[in-house]
Amino acid sequence: MLMATTLISSDFRPLLLRCCFKMKTRYSLKKVFFSVTLITLCFFLYIFQLQFRNVKNSEQLLIEDHAVMSHFNLHGKRVSSVSVSNTKLIISNGSSAIKTDSFKSKFSVESSTVKHQQMSKVPGAKLLTKTRNTNKFFINDQTDLKSLFKNKVFMTKIDCQKVAHYDINEVNKGIKFQNAKQYIGLPDSYFRNLTQNCNNFKQKMGYITSHMTEEELYFPLAYSILMYKDIEQVERLLRAIYRPQNFYCIHVDQKSKSSILKTMKAIAKCFTHVHILSPSINVRWGEFSVLEPELLCMKQLLRYKWKYFINLTGQEFPLKTNYQLVRILKAYNGANDVEGTQKRANTNRWEKSGPPPHGIKPIKGSVHVVVQRGFVDYALNSPVAKDLLEWTKTVQIPDELYFATLNHNPHLKVPGSYTGIPETGPDKPFLARYKIWENTDIPFPYNCKGKTSRSICVFGLGDLQMLTTTPALFANKFFLPYHPLLQKCLEDWHFNKTRDYYLYNKKFNTSFYENLSFVKNKI
Repeated sequence: MLMATTLISSDFRPLLLRCCFKMKTRYSLKKVFFSVTLITLCFFLYIFQLQFRNVKNSEQLLIEDHAVMSHFNLHGKRVSSVSVSNTKLIISNGSSAIKTDSFKSKFSVESSTVKHQQMSKVPGAKLLTKTRNTNKFFINDQTDLKSLFKNKVFMTKIDCQKVAHYDINEVNKGIKFQNAKQYIGLPDSYFRNLTQNCNNFKQKMGYITSHMTEEELYFPLAYSILMYKDIEQVERLLRAIYRPQNFYCIHVDQKSKSSILKTMKAIAKCFTHVHILSPSINVRWGEFSVLEPELLCMKQLLRYKWKYFINLTGQEFPLKTNYQLVRILKAYNGANDVEGTQKRANTNRWEKSGPPPHGIKPIKGSVHVVVQRGFVDYALNSPVAKDLLEWTKTVQIPDELYFATLNHNPHLKVPGSYTGIPETGPDKPFLARYKIWENTDIPFPYNCKGKTSRSICVFGLGDLQMLTTTPALFANKFFLPYHPLLQKCLEDWHFNKTRDYYLYNKKFNTSFYENLSFVKNKI
C-alpha cells in the first residue's frame, strides 16, 4: 500500500489514506479482493491527478527540466525508460527520474512507443528520439545544432573554394596575404579564461555537442592525441573531431611549458569524455618513450566502450567528418589500417637484440594507426604481445615496430590483422594518415607545395586541393603559423561538409573502402 501511495501526489494522499483506513477489514477472507480494489483505485487516482494538474507553469517547468537534463548529463546518452501519459513525459536514466510537463510538445503514443517530433518553440526544448529496432531512447539537443548550422562558413580574405580547385591566382593571393604580416596566435590565457564558463567556451568556439546521427551514436570512437606545443592548433583539432559519444586521451609532453598542461586541463574539464594523461612522459625521439604514452592512453581508453582507436598528434587534422569516419570504419568491418613493410624495414635497428619471441617476424611501419578494439586489447593484455613489447624496448625506434609487427604476423591471430604480404603500396594502401615523405625509395605521385621539415612535408595553401580529395582519413603535418589560411580553409571545408551531410541527409559511398585488400584479407 505504501509503495502504491508514492505514485500519488500530496494533494490526493490524504483522501487515499482515509479510504485505505476504512478498508482495514474484519473480513480476512476478502483481503485479496480488497488488495486488488486498492491497486485499481490507486491507478485511477494517479490518472485523475494528471488530468487536473495545473499546466500554467508548463513552459517554466520545461526550462527547469532543461537544466536538470544538463545536470544529469543526459545529452546524447541512453536513458533507461520513457513513459507517456496524457501531458506527462517521464524520463529515467536509471538513477533518477525527470518529469516534464509537455502539453505543448507533439509527442504521440502508438503501440506503447514514443514517436519523436520536435517540441514546439519553447526555450530549452529537447528532442526525444527512439532508436530504430531497439527500445532505447536518447535525448538530443537540437537548439545548438540549428544555431551552429544556420549558415555555411567562408573565408573573407581569400576564396577557399577556388584554392581547393588549385586556382593558382587565388593560391598566390593567399600566400601573399600571409607573408605580408606575421601570424599572431591566441595566447594560452585566452583559453583558460574562456573555459571558466564551459558552456560559453563550447558555444563561442563552435563545438558540436550533439551525437548528430544514430549511426554515429552507436559507433563511438576513441582517440589519443600526443602534443608538445601550440594550444590553439590542438584545440582546433579537438574541436573538429569532438562528439560527446567519443572518448579522448590527451598526453602533454613532460617537456612542455607548465602553462600548456594547465590550459589543456582547463579545456578537458569542460568535457566528460576528454582526459589528460597523468603522469606525463618525457618523450624522446627514437626511444620507447614515443610509444609509451600511446600504450598508456590505450589502457585508459579501454575502460570505455568504443569501436575503433585512432592515435593522433597535435599537428594533424581530419580529412573526413565524424559521420564519414564511422561509415568508413564500419566498411572496414573490423580490419586494421596499419602501415607495414619488410623490404624497407631497416633490419640494422634490431640486429643486436636477437630474434623476437614466438616466431614473430619484425615489420616496420608507422606508429599512427586505425585499429579495432580487439587489437588494442591484444596489444595491452596478451602474454605474446607483452613478450614482444619487452623485445621491442631493446631495439632502435621501437614505435615503428610494435603496432606494425602485431598487425602483420597472422599466426598470432590478432583481431583485425592482415593475412597478406606485409608491404604497404598501391595493392595495400595506408589510409590512416596522409603524409608526404622526402628522400624515400618509393616515388610519391604528388609534390609537396609547402615546405619540408625533417624529411616530411609541412602542408601549404597549395596543398588544399589534394587534402580535400584524398581518400585518407587524417593528414600530417600542419604548422599553424606557417600557413594559417590553409588551416582556416580546411576547417571551413570540414565544417561545411559536416553540416551538409547532416542537414540534407546525404549518404557517403564506402564501396572504395569495402574493397581494400586489408579489408578483404583480415583475421
